[in-house]
Amino acid sequence: MGNEDWSSYCKLVMAELERLNSVVIQQETLIVLNKVDIAQLKIKAGAWGLLGGLIPAACAFIYWLIKTKV
Repeated sequence: MGNEDWSSYCKLVMAELERLNSVVIQQETLIVLNKVDIAQLKIKAGAWGLLGGLIPAACAFIYWLIKTKV
């Protein structure tokens, strides 16, 4: 294997490594964005769950107040 062959092979390997590195970075970015989206959905689901539980609790409390005043 001549020196020129090794040089061109080295350039080819380095170009492929750089390409793969950019692909990995893009995938990591997508994973981070997905984790952020999931965290936001968890917060929204918790808030809606809290509201969903508060409504019947408030109704029961109001009912209890009305019944105890009579």
